[in-house]
Amino acid sequence: ISERKRIEAELWNSWERLRLISDQLPDSFIYRYTVDPGSGPRFTYVSAGVERIAGVTAEEAVRDPGLLLGQIDPSQLPAYLAAEAASAATGTSFAIELPIRRPDGEARWFRLRSTPRTQDDGSVAWEGIATDITKQMEGQIALAEAEARWKFALEGSGLAVWDWRADREGILVNARYWELLGEPVSEGIAFDAWMDRIHPEDRDRILALMQDFLEQRTPVYAPELRLRHRDGGYVWIQSRGLVVARDGSGRPSRIIGTHLDISSRKQVEEAQARFRQVVDQAADGIFIIDG
Repeated sequence: ISERKRIEAELWNSWERLRLISDQLPDSFIYRYTVDPGSGPRFTYVSAGVERIAGVTAEEAVRDPGLLLGQIDPSQLPAYLAAEAASAATGTSFAIELPIRRPDGEARWFRLRSTPRTQDDGSVAWEGIATDITKQMEGQIALAEAEARWKFALEGSGLAVWDWRADREGILVNARYWELLGEPVSEGIAFDAWMDRIHPEDRDRILALMQDFLEQRTPVYAPELRLRHRDGGYVWIQSRGLVVARDGSGRPSRIIGTHLDISSRKQVEEAQARFRQVVDQAADGIFIIDG
């Protein structure tokens, strides 16, 4: 009996330490949640932080689980239930980000992380943590909205747009990029294929300019180059790149740029250069009579 009491005391002390720690989490709360066979879900434990984040007390959440579960956006409830069912079937943890609405009407975002435990009676209990990620999600949403605005502006300008990221294979391009080259529209292009389209006489120069730009030896990336068209000819392009994100060491991690077709301008420049060459090589003077 004394041994059993000792174990019970140790468990109680461990539980108390966990409760005290969890109650101090500034933006999270922990919970224990069960689904009993033939009955609805219920919380057997919720830490005090739930009141700061979800606007209901721990006692209220234990007494009425609908006060918490009912805050989940109805459109996201199927995804949550599917993740929970898969977790129960496989015995693996799951994580999901959900928009919720507190009883006072305030909208927030939660990230739930739970691990299932099968109980002796056949019920499943999830032990997890809910974290308020509202600020993070609002930042991501604002960034996505800003990106949508500049993409709309660029698409309206008729420019080809390219998007390079260090953590992603290939380069994303818009439809105008492929139109310039006479190719069917595709979402992206591999970097090697991107380089292969550059005129052989321009390739080394462009690669060096790219490297200087990435290594921050030059502040601007705005070269003129020739890209191979589907018909075998070449299109003169004015390319421009802008760093929109950097990694922890300051190196560019994302560059967004544009391509402008300058073939007509180049044709005029070449015609002018040929005319000057003829004039310079002429042995006698050349007279131009107007009218």
